[in-house]
This record gives sequence, structure tokens and C-alpha cells, in this order.
Amino acid sequence: GYITDELTDYAIDWLKSGRDAKKPFFLYLSHKAVHSDFAPAERHRRQYADLKIELPASSANTEENNRGKPMWVRNQRNSWHGVDFPYHSDQDLREYVRQYYRTLSPVDDSVGKILAYLREAGLDQNTLIVFYSDNGFLFGDHGLIDKRNAYEPSVRVPLVMYAPGLLPEGATNTTRVRNLDMAPTFLDAAHVPQPKQFEGRSFLNAATGKVTPEAWNAPDFIYSYYWEWTFPHTPTTFAIERGTTKYIQYHGVWDIEELYDLSKDPDELNNLIDDPAWREIKIDLRKRLYAGLANADGEHIVPYSERTAEGIVWRNELGARAADFPEKWLRAPNRPDKLNGLFPQPPANRSDN
Repeated sequence: GYITDELTDYAIDWLKSGRDAKKPFFLYLSHKAVHSDFAPAERHRRQYADLKIELPASSANTEENNRGKPMWVRNQRNSWHGVDFPYHSDQDLREYVRQYYRTLSPVDDSVGKILAYLREAGLDQNTLIVFYSDNGFLFGDHGLIDKRNAYEPSVRVPLVMYAPGLLPEGATNTTRVRNLDMAPTFLDAAHVPQPKQFEGRSFLNAATGKVTPEAWNAPDFIYSYYWEWTFPHTPTTFAIERGTTKYIQYHGVWDIEELYDLSKDPDELNNLIDDPAWREIKIDLRKRLYAGLANADGEHIVPYSERTAEGIVWRNELGARAADFPEKWLRAPNRPDKLNGLFPQPPANRSDN
């Protein structure tokens, strides 16, 4: 069978016969469907064949798009997570997007089947249904694909909630919520106290409209990603979004910081990090980010220091240019051994003598 369909069937079987029908229930159904590589169900293999796909304007390798972007972003364009060498292939990115849509269609079917059962069982009017994702995805934005960075397409996720009589119908709510706010909200809806160790806040009153987005006063959004040797092209990344301003810094790499006014620049094309008018905001967000990365006891378990300035970054304008990548890393696309770098290297063959 197809795994998305099978997971849906398991969920419905549990709703029908695996739970105590006299008690409230919590069902968490997590689909892996659109995790790369995308594999659509047979019934959707030709879906969207004629759909015209427009890639983000920032996907083009132009001087305008590269202005103000870190070196690692420009270098990642030609990598596993870049538009020039996506997953070490020469696949067309537009067709890649179509594959994503096709693979998402069974998830849409899944939501429909779950809703149909809830209606059939008379549960739809007394159940909070939440559609959510654990990460966003880039389809060429800034020359990148996949996730693992602090840009908006990577960190913004869909959040659709359905609860007749509790939530307003057809409303779009501009409140910014974080993944760590989800569990407190579910507990709030179930009238269960929030454990002390939870760092998030319930946004139920903001969702119902009892509290305006301004009055809810969204907490800072803190983002952290730690470098992986398996995907060495993306550095450790720390970011903070406060209001509509985002500040990004990178750890363990010789590169620039980033600062964006999302209210005027939602596509993050104009880096304000060196704009004198934003100097105080930059300094303030550096401090807030470092404080926000601490644990509940105020400790920074991972050893990194607070960033307070740009660092010693200059190079001689008449000196040597940046080095190129090792020759052995330059390969043709679509090689059958493209995943070998993920697996432990075997020991060298040795003679028994």
C-alpha cells in the first residue's frame, strides 16, 4: 500500500475501535509524505502535468539577488540543497514542485477521510482539528531548496484550525505563534493545566478572537539550527524575529549577519545589517537572541559566546582571493553513488599476511 493511505486507515481504525468512546481523545497523525524525495501515489502520478510553475524571483543567480547575502548562501546554490545541483541531480525544479504537489494530494485525501468519519460519528461539532507542519520549504528562494535555514519559506508553516462554536468560521488570524505554543493550546482547550517546564504559551484566546493579536503580544520567535556534517553547506544558524524584524547570525563560519524588515521586505531581499538607521535595533536583537537561546536556567549548554559586533573579518583588497572547493568534490549530476557520503566509510582492504 501507499504509506499516507495506510497511516490514515490506522488513524480511522483507532477512532472507530481503539479508544474508549466514553472519554475525550487526542489523535496525532503525522504524515511523512512530502519529505524528500517526493513519491506520489499512483493515482496522482500525472496530476498537475500542465500546471505552470513560477519560481521565486530570488532563485536567479544575479548581482541584485546576491547583494547582501552571506557567502554560504551563494555557495550553497551549487550543492545538495541548491538550485544548480538539487539532491546532486539535474532535475528541473519546476517539475520538482509538481512532484511535491502530487505527493501532498494524498494528505489532502487523508484530511477529507478523517473529517468524513468525524461527521459520520457525530464528533465533528465537538472536536478541535488542527492542520500543521513541522517546517517550511524553499523552492528556489535565494537559490536554495529544502529547509535548514532561517529564511521565511523555511520557518513559516501552515496552521489551519477547525472547531465549530469555538473558532470563527473563515477567519484569517495574523497572530504569530510558535511550534512550542501548540501543546499549551491543546491543554488549554481540554481545560488541563500547563506543566511548569513548558516554555510556550496557549494562543487559544487569540485564535477564538477573545484577544487581539496586538493584545496577545506574540513572544519573540527564536530559531536555532546546528551544523550537520552530512550537509556541511549550511552553517549553524541563530535567528530572532521580534515584531516584523528578523536578525540572523551564523556560528563557526566566516560570514556576514542579516537583518530584515519583513513588513516592507517579506522576501528578505534587502539586508539592513549595515544600515546606520538600524544600528540600535541590530545591537538590541543580538542581545535578545543570545538571551533567548539560553535554557530555562539561563544557561548556554552549547559552547558559543554572545555576539556583540561584526568580528575581525577584513581581507587585503590586493591579497589572495577565496579558495575554490576541492577538485574531488566536483562531480556530474545523477550519479548512483550520490548518497555514499552519508554512510560510514568501510575500512581499507587489507591482506591477511
